[in-house]
Amino acid sequence: MLYLDGFKREFRAFMDEQSRKLKAIHDPWSAEGQALVLEAIRNESFEKMYLEAMETMPEAFIPIHMLFVKIKVNGVPTFAFIDSGAQISLMALSFVQQANLEHMMDTRYQGIVSGIGGADRMAGRIYSCEFEIGDAKFKAKVDVMNDKFDVLIGLDFMRRHRCCIDLAKNRLVFNETTYAEFLSDAEIKEWEKDRDNLRDSKFKVDEDKLAQLIGMGFNQKDSEEALRSTVNHLSDAVRSLYHQAQKDDDDIANAGDKMEH
Repeated sequence: MLYLDGFKREFRAFMDEQSRKLKAIHDPWSAEGQALVLEAIRNESFEKMYLEAMETMPEAFIPIHMLFVKIKVNGVPTFAFIDSGAQISLMALSFVQQANLEHMMDTRYQGIVSGIGGADRMAGRIYSCEFEIGDAKFKAKVDVMNDKFDVLIGLDFMRRHRCCIDLAKNRLVFNETTYAEFLSDAEIKEWEKDRDNLRDSKFKVDEDKLAQLIGMGFNQKDSEEALRSTVNHLSDAVRSLYHQAQKDDDDIANAGDKMEH
């Protein structure tokens, strides 16, 4: 009954608002009514443009997948995300560990990397590692962070090796001679599934950091999950746990408000 009464109130308020708008539209002296008429005309124009676009170029409404190529780093195979909008090339800390490159990472190099997706903390820098793409090998400098892609090839690498993104032939060309085919959406999804399963089976939570989180008052299960999602990065795990705790408190408060009403 509580939810039914709430629905009735919301529906009644909605109908009252629609009635008020209709009266305003029929009032020639109402500024709000004129604005509503103008909005209706504009929305009708948008609908016509949408239908025309759907008819003339329906392919524009099909989601496209991003550009990935097969790559080996220190002999470990993975996929590299090709991002011409990124100034620098990146490597995920989890993949650095998987490829046994931690000893090459200079952790003195710290900072914040900002982009369209937001900002994240840099874990360090590898000054030189080897990318094997197709039959060719390339030296690369990468910054290491908790990125969702194992390897991100940015503009620095692409300029150095004179890369060309050839969408007509669906491939990435290096130095006008070597090339690598871009992967299909199905290949990318299958690889992501296999990669996540591999990470879950190999990843080990840092026991010392887990103990620190439990000592702060967080429960063990949430602490393990936070360390797993941040690849044992303590400060990021703490931030994640506090954020989740705040969200849980807000949910409880909102639920209490609904019960009172």
